[in-house]
Parts: sequence; C-alpha cells; structure tokens
Amino acid sequence: MLTSCFCLARNGIAQQSGAMFSNAEPGLDQSGIARNQTVKRRKIMAEQNIKSVEKLEVMEPTYAVINIPVIGRTPLMTQALSVQKGKDIIAKELGISEERKIRNLDDEYEAAFYRNENGDACLPSNAFMRAMIEATVDLKNVAKTQVKRAISVEGDLYKINHSRIVRDERIVIRKGRNKAPNVACRPVFHDWSIDVQIAYDTSLISEHQLINLLNRAGYSQGVGSYRPSCSGQFGKFKVDTDKMNSPKWQRAQRELVAAGR
Repeated sequence: MLTSCFCLARNGIAQQSGAMFSNAEPGLDQSGIARNQTVKRRKIMAEQNIKSVEKLEVMEPTYAVINIPVIGRTPLMTQALSVQKGKDIIAKELGISEERKIRNLDDEYEAAFYRNENGDACLPSNAFMRAMIEATVDLKNVAKTQVKRAISVEGDLYKINHSRIVRDERIVIRKGRNKAPNVACRPVFHDWSIDVQIAYDTSLISEHQLINLLNRAGYSQGVGSYRPSCSGQFGKFKVDTDKMNSPKWQRAQRELVAAGR
C-alpha cells in the first residue's frame, strides 16, 4: 500500500515538472530558462518606458541683470598674489633653488592690492560668487550646483569705494608642517562699498531671493582676506537697501535693463 502511494506521488511530481518546462525552449537547463525570462521581462519594461516618454519641451530662458550695491559691515582686507610670489611657487614646483632675498614690506604691501587698468584698488568679482555659493550650506533644500546654474557674477574686478586705507601688519600662522609664523603686510579698507552686477535666471531665482542670498553671504562668509569663512572678521557686508530704493539707482537699473545687459 505504501509503495503504491509513493509511486503515485512521484509520478505526480514528474507530471508537474514536465508541465512547468513544457513551454521552454529545447536544449536549455533551468538557469538558461531563468535568464530568458529575465530578458523578456526587461524587454517588455523597456517597451513600456518608451511608450510613456512624453515629447521633450525646452522653455525659453528668461535672464535678468541687476546691479546690487553692498556696503561693508566690517573693514575689508585684500591680499593679491604678487608676481614675485608666483615666480617663487613655480620655482619651488620645478625644484629650482634661489637665493634667499631680504623681504621688503613696502613692496609686499603694494603687491597686496588688486588694481584695474586705471590703477584703482579693486576686488575680484568671483569673491562674491564664492561667498554666495558657500552660503547655501546653511540653507535646506538648496544645493551649491543650483546656485551655480541660477546666477553669474559679471565682470572681473570691482572698484572699491572707501573713506581711507590703513596698512595692516600682523603675525600670521602659515599652513603646513614646520612652517614658522610670518609677518603679513596688507591694506585694509574702511567704510567700503562695491556695486555688484549679477545676471540670474528668473525661472530659478527671484530678485528678492537673490538679495537674501547675498545678505546671507555677507554675514556668514564675507570677502577678501581674514574673512569669517577663514576664522576672521574682515570683509563682512550687506546689501545697501537705501541706495537701491533711491531714484538715481532705479533710473540706472532701468537703463541697464533697456540696454539688454
């Protein structure tokens, strides 16, 4: 009796196995069948995705340019890379040894200025771009890449308006192992202001948001040397809203828009 039941059960399993693989392609084992089924599923999914793709639409870009006046909340310190310093860096990289020269602090002070072709003291425009990008660290759901795509600080050098310049000499700690303290001689601008020209995509950021971002950058990041992002207190700034609300500035802004800049 037990033998008969065992034979019937074994025959039933054999019949089910035969039914399971009856539709399989001849010459394929179980692993080959599984691969074929996976390929067929992926093919069906790909066809469905192709059918669901909508027509690509690219909207016309909407750009605007605005001049934003900023005023210093703390004095501004600059330190440009001098020609001689650049030569020293290249010589060090190439392994060229040069005789140690006696430092001239007067020359180093003058070399710390950024100057335009007219000889005016300036600040690189990318200082404000960098400050706005880094200011997004404290903002939720705002990535640095979004700011890079949405705005562009125009120009190269911005003239620094100021009431006076003070020569600052202080001991600084240089980075790197076995680096001895050094004396830095740099200019410090008091009561400074700069007009920053920014182009922005109005579909990604509004004028109000742009001004808020610039104010945040002026408080947490700053510009120039020894700024807040470098553990200093120089180079803090804010947007000069009084100047922006003046009829003279608004007239200049309308002219800027009319010129297509």
